[in-house]
Amino acid sequence: MEFKVDMSFSAEEIAGMLKDYEEDHATGMDIGRMAELIYEHTSGYPFLVSKICKLIDEDVAGSEGFPDLKAAWTYGGFLEADRLLLGEKNTLFESMANKLYDLPELKEMVYSIISQADYQRRRKYYIESRTRNMERTDVIVDYHGEQMVIEMKIWRGNAYHERGEKQLMEYLDHYHLNKGYMVSFNFNKNKKTGVNRIALDGKVLVEAVV
Repeated sequence: MEFKVDMSFSAEEIAGMLKDYEEDHATGMDIGRMAELIYEHTSGYPFLVSKICKLIDEDVAGSEGFPDLKAAWTYGGFLEADRLLLGEKNTLFESMANKLYDLPELKEMVYSIISQADYQRRRKYYIESRTRNMERTDVIVDYHGEQMVIEMKIWRGNAYHERGEKQLMEYLDHYHLNKGYMVSFNFNKNKKTGVNRIALDGKVLVEAVV
């Protein structure tokens, strides 16, 4: 028998754990804000929540620019922990990478984007670029005059996914593009992975769930 149980933490539950930590260490952190940051970047996935907190406590604190726990448990300290997390090898990220081999179409799409961005020197890419009206996109690749907009999300249900599609459509309108990409990282045990092409209001969205 298979039980469908949501094992992710809510922002409130993360805040509760941070409160316990704060009682022992008195860092002066903004518990509510830090809990929201952790939740937004991990979707409450227990491994990632634990890992990023451990990095702040053990690796960021005492490093250059973050001399103590008080300095580490800040927005800047969180970003540094997030950078360290993305740069290290772990079983979760390796499992996600293996999906490239399980889903040939996803592999082809990702490799195509990377190769087009890195093939020659005449390329530019922007992480979390801003449009002229100050909206934030995830990745924009410029290659030989062609632009590609890539939106990356953590899967939080259909309603959140549909908002992501709407957001991507707005970015495409802003850049006068007819095709965009959205990659959703789904940490649910019973997830359905794959790549789909969706025609929406005269545009094509290539959506991958991993």
